[in-house]
Amino acid sequence: MRKEQSGAWSYALHTHPIIPRIPLQPEFEDLVHFCEKENLHLVVQCDSNAHHSLWGSTNCNSRGKALVEFMNTTNLEILNRGNEPTFCSGGRLEVTDITLGSMRLLESIIGWEVSSEPSMSDHRHILFILRGSVPVRLIRNPRGTNGAPSKRT
Repeated sequence: MRKEQSGAWSYALHTHPIIPRIPLQPEFEDLVHFCEKENLHLVVQCDSNAHHSLWGSTNCNSRGKALVEFMNTTNLEILNRGNEPTFCSGGRLEVTDITLGSMRLLESIIGWEVSSEPSMSDHRHILFILRGSVPVRLIRNPRGTNGAPSKRT
């Protein structure tokens, strides 16, 4: 991780839906604490496979409870609005994709929504606008993404 003078970090996180393991990856926790220490903004797009009523899921599971417990120790807030399903497969509709952001970014996130456009996936696209002139660094965690390449911009 490089120290940034100003700006925001964007992080994509995926947790495997079946393999039981600690729900939060250590790299994710380290990034959250790093951004807090350096006073940096952070936006996290999560295919969390974590269920909790706080972000509109129909139930709560252990991953959801662990994520909420972790968030209670940080300055991260849930940016999801409403309870529109983000995961649609085989008649199953659920909110498992969540957007987390630094508390300071709450007023800068505009129009968070679940897109109705086809995504070519069982997960629907999440759309929002990050208002302002905050430079963004995108970090994608390739673990659990079927070997998709990691990309930094």
